[in-house]
Amino acid sequence: MHLYELPLSLYSVKVRLALALKGLDIERREPPGGYRSDAYRAIVPSATIPALIDGDLVLPESDAIIAYLDECFPERLAIPGTPKERARARMLTRLIDLRLEAKIRLLFPQVAPANRNEEIVDSVLYAANQAAELIEDMLDPSGPFAAGPTPSLADCALLATFSWHDAIWPALGEPVQHGPRTERALAAGKAEPRLGPVIAAYAPLVEDWVLARVSLAQRQ
Repeated sequence: MHLYELPLSLYSVKVRLALALKGLDIERREPPGGYRSDAYRAIVPSATIPALIDGDLVLPESDAIIAYLDECFPERLAIPGTPKERARARMLTRLIDLRLEAKIRLLFPQVAPANRNEEIVDSVLYAANQAAELIEDMLDPSGPFAAGPTPSLADCALLATFSWHDAIWPALGEPVQHGPRTERALAAGKAEPRLGPVIAAYAPLVEDWVLARVSLAQRQ
């Protein structure tokens, strides 16, 4: 069993966080020739990362990978708790991925000032902030984690996505603001002994990516 991934990839770190939560050490490899290469596509037809290889099983998509690992290694679940807590974790993960992360991704080309279209930035920021408010409202009211008293897949998604949120917003001249539930869940995730080191190593990679694009545009 091994995992194709890239250090900077948001969905790769989401799986790395889940692996840390489960206490699993799976061999990680970068896609041969890059994830858009023919060599990688011959292994993973979707040409996406991350992708788990287990014998003849080729499994892309982060949530599918994490669910499969939970079934293979149920001793420590990435989606633990009661049925309600597990349902909340899955729901939150989908909201974070589809409502917030998808909007943040639209801002990647806008980070460099020379390439920036202010109309696009304003529109996407508005939608992203609306998504963040929705997620805030749907987080577990008691916490401390996203879906309840124990860390879960939802915290993996929250930590990964807000690493990009908190790096890109200042680059666009926007303040970083979190609702109280979001702030509490992020703090709990960063303090969690398994999750904290993973996200602490990841956040500087994201910040360097943003700074490199801002600096390049300024030099040009």
